Amino acid sequence: MMINQKVEDVNMAKMLKVDFEKCTGCRACEMVCSLVHTGECNPLKSNIRNININNEYFLSIMCFQCDDPPCAKTCPVNAIQKNFETGLVTVDEEKCVGCKLCVLACPFGNMGFSREMHHPFKCDLCGGDPQCIAYCSTKAITFVNIDDEILKKNTDLAERLIETYTSS
Repeated sequence: MMINQKVEDVNMAKMLKVDFEKCTGCRACEMVCSLVHTGECNPLKSNIRNININNEYFLSIMCFQCDDPPCAKTCPVNAIQKNFETGLVTVDEEKCVGCKLCVLACPFGNMGFSREMHHPFKCDLCGGDPQCIAYCSTKAITFVNIDDEILKKNTDLAERLIETYTSS
């Protein structure tokens, strides 16, 4: 039995989704991210981190755009804000005083700090057009509607439950 539904909302929040089974660890996402944001190909300046897990899997890690971002809660000058319409958490570099509390507050380690620029950096979803997706040769990174992903997981679970209970 297939359950077909689609959540439709013009202002739906989106997120980057990484399929670790497709990621080869090529680091193209890091390179294009640093190029787009700093003008140079330097993985250390990327808003994305590619992590090698036990020499078996690779995973691109970027800001999760938290609903209640700890980085924003700890910022003493309100330089980090959550846009609840788009879901994007942004850093106002002009307001930032460089205290690094946001870097310490992120429980996932997804905030970096630029010593050169004296402010934190994180994934900003390239303003809604994430370039890491365009340069991921294996298509391991996708830009998805959050509500669609939740609905897909719920639908998959419902289908498995129906299959389990109808096959006995």
